[in-house]
Amino acid sequence: MPSLPRPPRRGQSLADANLPEIIARLIDYVRSITPRSSPTVRVSITSSGTTLSVPKSPPRSGSGAGSTSPYASYFRVKDASYGGNCLIGVDNGQATGSYCGGVYINGSYAPTLNYTDLSSRAEAGTVYVWLVSYITTTGAYSVIYTTDSDAPPTVTSLAQSTQLLGRVQISYNEDDSTYYISNINQDYLRGGEHHVVLIAPCAIS
Repeated sequence: MPSLPRPPRRGQSLADANLPEIIARLIDYVRSITPRSSPTVRVSITSSGTTLSVPKSPPRSGSGAGSTSPYASYFRVKDASYGGNCLIGVDNGQATGSYCGGVYINGSYAPTLNYTDLSSRAEAGTVYVWLVSYITTTGAYSVIYTTDSDAPPTVTSLAQSTQLLGRVQISYNEDDSTYYISNINQDYLRGGEHHVVLIAPCAIS
């Protein structure tokens, strides 16, 4: 481990003191005592000082109110990340297939396709996952949407209904400059199909 250099003697010239070597040894010493991040402790050095913190626990999925019990039914919000890509997914926790669930809209059944982000998440914050049910002149439909706020999405339709499925926390890992899913709060806990009644406005001629 580098040690502090001896100070120049009083009255000694800079050339005799070999000032460049003293500065180099001083820099090596400061570097050796500067704290560095590790898998268990993160170090943040700013103009205000040095902060040591413990990283968040590994990503987990929760079922309402921060519970760690897995939810296994229709419209399960999940961590679909792979290959370094931070991705949110929705599927059926009880079975494999192309559909994460379905909605009975005014008595008509509208199946809901599984959902996976098309591109990797690249911003920390909360992502809201929604089930949107709607009707048009051609029929009844249900689809998954995500938003960066708690404002429900809207679609072009005669009438629509939204149901919050879950909230996903995206965090940033400073050690490897990547984004990851640190927590999933499953808000839809009823299981089974969703049911809605939609009334479209009608014109009187």
